[in-house]
Amino acid sequence: MRLYADLPFPFEELQAPISEMTVHWDLGQLLAFMGTYSTRIRYQELHGCDPIDLITDELSSAWGDAKLTKGLRLPLGFKVGRIRNDK
Repeated sequence: MRLYADLPFPFEELQAPISEMTVHWDLGQLLAFMGTYSTRIRYQELHGCDPIDLITDELSSAWGDAKLTKGLRLPLGFKVGRIRNDK
């Protein structure tokens, strides 16, 4: 998992642990969260459609009862650096 590894970073990079967050969401909460991704907007600009619309039916079918909550583990990555002050 790359997380932010390829993001340009103008500071001295420090190692940060990869962690995760566990949530219990229903299908609507998951789809709302997915709607916050900036890559969703970029996809819409490039392809003229919402990528969430492309997966909602299949995800709904796999999920089952949309009101049922499921435990999801989401990776958390951090890019941590130190600002050099050589003055």
